[in-house]
Amino acid sequence: MKVKVSKIIKILKESELFISANIDGEDIEINNITIDSRDVTAKDVFIAIEGFEQDGHRYIKQAIEAGASLIIQSKEVTKNSNNILVENSRKAGALIASEIYGNPSSKIKLIGLTGTNGKTTTSTIIFDFLNKMGIKCGIIGTLGYSFGDELIPLARTTPDISDLNQILAQMVENKCQVVVMEVSSHSLVLDRVYGQKFDAIGFTNLTQDHLDFHSTFENYFLAKKILFDTAEATGAFAVVNTDDEYGRRYYESFSKRKLSYGLNPQLDIFASDINNKPDSTNFTLNYGNKKETIETNYVGDFNIYNLMLALTLCRELFPEIEFNNEVLKNLKRTSGRLEPVESNAKGKVFVDYAHTPDAIKQVLSTLRKTEHKRIISVLGCGGDRDKAKRRVMSKLASQLSEISIFTDDNPRWENNNLIIADMITDLEADNYFVIRDRKMAIECALRLSKEDDIVVILGKGHENYQEIRGEKLHFSDAEVVKNYSDNIPKADLAIPYDPINLLDLKFKFEDNTDILQYTTFPDMIINNISTDSRTIKSNSLFVAIRGDIFDGNDFIDQVLSSSQTTFTVGEIDYPSHFHIKVKNALHFYGFMAKRYLKLFNVNKIALTGSTGKTTTKEIITNILEENNSVLKTHGNENNYIGLPRTIFRIKTDNEYAVFEIGTNNFGEIGYLSDIIEPDYALITSVDSAHLEKLGSLEGVYKEKTALFKRKLKGFLFPGDNPMFAEYKNQEFRNIGYSVGIKKDNSFVYNIIKIDSNQMILKINNSQYQVNNIVPYFGLNFAYAISLAKLLEISINDIIYGLQKTLNTSNRMSIIKNDKQIIIADCYNANPKSTKAAIEFWINYLPEKEHIAILGDMLELGKQEDYLHNEIKKILKKLTNIKIYTVGKLSKLYDGNAHFENINDFLKSRIFKELPDGVVLIKGSHGIHLEKILENV
Repeated sequence: MKVKVSKIIKILKESELFISANIDGEDIEINNITIDSRDVTAKDVFIAIEGFEQDGHRYIKQAIEAGASLIIQSKEVTKNSNNILVENSRKAGALIASEIYGNPSSKIKLIGLTGTNGKTTTSTIIFDFLNKMGIKCGIIGTLGYSFGDELIPLARTTPDISDLNQILAQMVENKCQVVVMEVSSHSLVLDRVYGQKFDAIGFTNLTQDHLDFHSTFENYFLAKKILFDTAEATGAFAVVNTDDEYGRRYYESFSKRKLSYGLNPQLDIFASDINNKPDSTNFTLNYGNKKETIETNYVGDFNIYNLMLALTLCRELFPEIEFNNEVLKNLKRTSGRLEPVESNAKGKVFVDYAHTPDAIKQVLSTLRKTEHKRIISVLGCGGDRDKAKRRVMSKLASQLSEISIFTDDNPRWENNNLIIADMITDLEADNYFVIRDRKMAIECALRLSKEDDIVVILGKGHENYQEIRGEKLHFSDAEVVKNYSDNIPKADLAIPYDPINLLDLKFKFEDNTDILQYTTFPDMIINNISTDSRTIKSNSLFVAIRGDIFDGNDFIDQVLSSSQTTFTVGEIDYPSHFHIKVKNALHFYGFMAKRYLKLFNVNKIALTGSTGKTTTKEIITNILEENNSVLKTHGNENNYIGLPRTIFRIKTDNEYAVFEIGTNNFGEIGYLSDIIEPDYALITSVDSAHLEKLGSLEGVYKEKTALFKRKLKGFLFPGDNPMFAEYKNQEFRNIGYSVGIKKDNSFVYNIIKIDSNQMILKINNSQYQVNNIVPYFGLNFAYAISLAKLLEISINDIIYGLQKTLNTSNRMSIIKNDKQIIIADCYNANPKSTKAAIEFWINYLPEKEHIAILGDMLELGKQEDYLHNEIKKILKKLTNIKIYTVGKLSKLYDGNAHFENINDFLKSRIFKELPDGVVLIKGSHGIHLEKILENV
């Protein structure tokens, strides 16, 4: 509507904002109001506001040239135009805007909602509930504004003075009886709602946010208080959450009609008998002398607060209204507020706008109360905003989620790497992972999820953009979730590795931090990790490890020169942003693997032993693979380098991981176990092996049982070995299980029968047919079956798994050629395995001639001569045999012929000329007897 300048002057004088005027005549009429000189048209009033970044007084000339009829200014910039000098141009503009649009707030019931979290949800509940109850309601807030079915976006939560009054006028025109509006702290400080007539206000809570704008929390508190002061001036009543300490301060200072709400039974309105369910909530609303049962589709304790506030405001404004549960059970979900999103992911997915510490805590705490296996959260922090809350948010996410993926949010003009650095520096957690690319981070969370997992994507909610370097680029968390596909391009790593994790791990690993190193950190993704420079390709990470023969650091230059998308970690300085220097690359490699493994929800099984660990691993894997995807140790990947290599092959669908770990020295089992953090553990045996470094059987026992010195769900051990007596104590009753022939074991096994094709085992009261005829493998099968029982694997999986062929080359493998039957057991050798191999060999087809090619048993330390002589005693008792020895120590066997090394043996052609018979090939791997098999 048109307003005369005389009316404007009158309003400004009445509000004590008027200082002076320089006008051609008070009958000039004004059509519109604007604070942007670019939007000025003829007969507009231009409000010159001194802002934080721009001063509108600098643009008065442009506004006049564009046709402005009146200038409102708080500085004496010009007197040569129609202008009015005022005390506060923001407040003056708000009053003028309200007048131009017919003072719309006085023609409706206006509800103002303020607080840190919950404003949008509370306003959505009010809007939907009232409209469904036949009371036409409009809404203004973060999601936009609406007075019907269409939601129209807004640039900010609370619109500028002109837009706000224009919107309110539209709502009056469209017969709205009530309008609910979110009132932000920014809008209060900037006088956007100055002069509005509120009928009611509601307060949700006050937690850390916007300190980039308000500087201190007390300033933030005082900013919100402006709404209470405004409400007092217009005679509005207040509904206040007094469970909140700042709410109590507002409540105590408010002199008009007020109601308190929360969970405290002493309050005016309180909730009791709360029953949270995954998809709904029931509670009793105690409202004065009334008790009403509320059933709603909103979930979580924080939404109970939102519902109490919404329903109280509705009842106070419309006393006859009923809390219809059919309506409350079918309320419209608030967009981007704990919003479930359909997806091809295996887990349940939610998107939420939570971007403050309290909101994150509330959302994750709510989800933790629902049935789930893991919560996987995705979280970023906005740039150019309150930095103090970043570390608090990441800490809460890591505490309340099983896995947190930290990523970009809206970096705005800030360096995104430094935002991430703020989130993770000094964060004492190891269950988080950084992927800066938000789309990739969300997809990785979805890929990691399994049945009954929850994925919650925090921070942006309903937003459909990412703000980067002044541009708003289209981006929607919900769209990424909906468009997610399991058909992801294959890469060596199941989850891509953002190299910024390396810098974080370096600082954690070496206990130092240099934030500046994040500033220029390259933006790339790693799809392959290797310690072999020959395997490096695009998007690879090369970890340079010093070995006995080669030093990986010598190849760093070659790797970085070969591609612009490679990254290196090593122990030398190198002038490249694509390189990180660490003190110990081998241990850093293990630290990387440990953190990477934590991302995956797998049952982890670790096994070690002097003999039988590889065979047992293969039997376990055969059983588990009947109905599960299994990661297992390949070949000799049971050491410092091999274990990480296995871990980096893990896939998201793996349900079990079976890790074989070995040792040559004290501390190695403990180190490897710390990387794995197994759920279940197994020691097959403790025998005379690796005595060179471990010294004695007691040393072997001490080193092997380091595997048990951690939190485990269950473990198995050789119950017939008296060294393990301590693990039969009451202390380990519910997790420690012994396996052996003696009847006091948890799992008692016996070999019932062996024929030409199979072995029949009895374990406790059940019999099992095994596709193997090697007697000393019986214990290995017993371990595997016992573990399967602990894991509650079905009997059918066990039966079929036991019939599979073992993938154990050179471990009691029976090979038949035209002349001989060869028993190849040359992967490793110690006294126990050598005795067992000889016993099987001599009893296998006893009518045939028996020939043995025996190599040294290595790593026996000071007992090497004694233990080789013990084997000699066994051999001397045998008849109808021929013995050929290879190495140094095996000469003690006094065989038919001796050779210093395998090459000398092969040159002799003895193997080619062997007669028909049963040939045993047995020795430690270091003697390389396996080369004989190349000629079979």
